[in-house]
Amino acid sequence: MHKLLHERREQLQQLLKGFQRKNYPKGVLKINQRNQKVYYYVRKEGEKAWAYLKRSQEETARKLAQRDYEKEVIRRAKEELSYIDQCVKKETKIKAEDVYDRLPSGRKRLVTPIVFSDEMIIANWQNQTYERKDFPEGYPEFYTRKGERVRSKSEALIADELERRGLAYHYEKPLWIEGRRFHPDFTVLHPKTKKEFFWEHLGMMDSQEYVANALSRFAKMEDAGYLIGDPIIVTWETSMHPLDSGRIAKTIDRFFA
Repeated sequence: MHKLLHERREQLQQLLKGFQRKNYPKGVLKINQRNQKVYYYVRKEGEKAWAYLKRSQEETARKLAQRDYEKEVIRRAKEELSYIDQCVKKETKIKAEDVYDRLPSGRKRLVTPIVFSDEMIIANWQNQTYERKDFPEGYPEFYTRKGERVRSKSEALIADELERRGLAYHYEKPLWIEGRRFHPDFTVLHPKTKKEFFWEHLGMMDSQEYVANALSRFAKMEDAGYLIGDPIIVTWETSMHPLDSGRIAKTIDRFFA
C-alpha cells in the first residue's frame, strides 16, 4: 500500500508541477438548458445581471468552463496530496512481514513465522531442490560465474545476467504438464509478483528438426495455459545472429523491471 501511495503522490506532484495558469476571462459562467438547447450566461464581478452569450461568443463560454474545470482539478489534486502526505507521515516503518526477520537469532529458533517477507519468500523458493537433466558424456562444458554448469555459452550469459540483477532462478527445473515432464531452461521468480516465468532460449534455430521440436513443445505448453509472453519468455539465435548481452538485458528489463 505504501508503494501505491508514493506512486500516486508522485503523479499528483507531477500534475501540479506541470500545470500552467492561463489568461482566462473573468466572470461566473451559468448554463441553462431548455428544450434540448443550451444557453450560456456570464456575470462579471460587481454586477448583478447575467449577460447572455451569443453563439458567436461561445468561445468565451468555453474558456470559462475550461478555467473552472482546471481550477477544480487542481483543488482536488492538492486535497488528495495533502491526505497522502498525512498517511505517509503516519505509515509504519516496519511491516508485519518484517517482524520475523528482525528477531534475534535465539528467538527465531523458537518462532514459526505466520507471514513472510519478500526476502524469505525468495530465499525459500531459491532453496528448493529438484532433479536436473543429466549431461551426456562428452557434452561441451559451459559454466556460469557461480560455477553452475549449463548447456551453452548463451545460457551462461543469461544465468550470469540474472545473477547480476539479483533475480532468483532455477536452471532446468522440471515442469510437469499433463503427466509429462518439461525442463525449461530457466524458471525465474518475479521479485514483486512472485510469479514464475519460464525462459526458453532457442539456440539452434538453423536446424529444422530443432525448430520443429521446439514448436511442438510450445504447442503442448500452450494447450496447458502456458503462453509465449506470459509466462513463457523466448530468446533465440542462429549461427549468423548470436545472442548478445544487450538482448538479454532488454528481455530482463521487459519482464522483470
